[in-house]
Amino acid sequence: MPALHRPYDTEEQEFSHVKHHKEFYLIGGDLHLLAKDTLFRVHGYFFARESPQFNKMIMVPVSPGKKREGTSDSNAIKVDAEPEELAVFLRIFYNPKFSVYEWSNVSDWLTILSLSERWTFPEITKLAIRELQKHDMPTVRRLALYKKYNADTLFLVPLISELCSRDAPLALEEGMELGMEMAILIGQARERLRANPADEGRSPLPSGMGRREVDTAVLEMFGIAPDYYPPFGAGDASPDTPTGTLPS
Repeated sequence: MPALHRPYDTEEQEFSHVKHHKEFYLIGGDLHLLAKDTLFRVHGYFFARESPQFNKMIMVPVSPGKKREGTSDSNAIKVDAEPEELAVFLRIFYNPKFSVYEWSNVSDWLTILSLSERWTFPEITKLAIRELQKHDMPTVRRLALYKKYNADTLFLVPLISELCSRDAPLALEEGMELGMEMAILIGQARERLRANPADEGRSPLPSGMGRREVDTAVLEMFGIAPDYYPPFGAGDASPDTPTGTLPS
């Protein structure tokens, strides 16, 4: 597993510099994790429930006489994260208020998004994307980020439509951030939406064209059926229901 390492072995490593995390070395915790020089003791239930990757590590039966990984400080599972990054991630499970994340900011949710994708926590990935929706972010950066982490089409289409609707085409640095395929498809969608050639690099939408027409063109460009795009009236679609595929 690329993001997880073998347990911390006291016979092979110096243990003298390892410390317990002040917030997340919990009495009653049954999963021991090591991030750099800091030990965490948390409840493995959350990890086994939310992550197939961790579930295989901590739920698979062990051979007689062998000790399960992560059951003590001496064989803690070493994770690829800074101590404060892991602490931010753990606050999702130990949040003092349900669905209220007063302690969080954009940087925290970017960390959570990255770790949840790395360690295969799909529901936490979706949560991070929903929470990032509440924060201001440049459109191109948000689209590149959501594309990287396979966000649902419900979140991607409005961003693409915004870039197709604005007068100015993508700048070079924006195209590089989005990737060649996405930049080309956005350029093609912009051309299809405009009846007149660009005027000195700027090209407004035809008079009277609304957001629905733009969204329809974007959906057609990416091969997504409009019936499955929630703003067009699909009752069962939601951010948790995949509605199409965009360039990777």
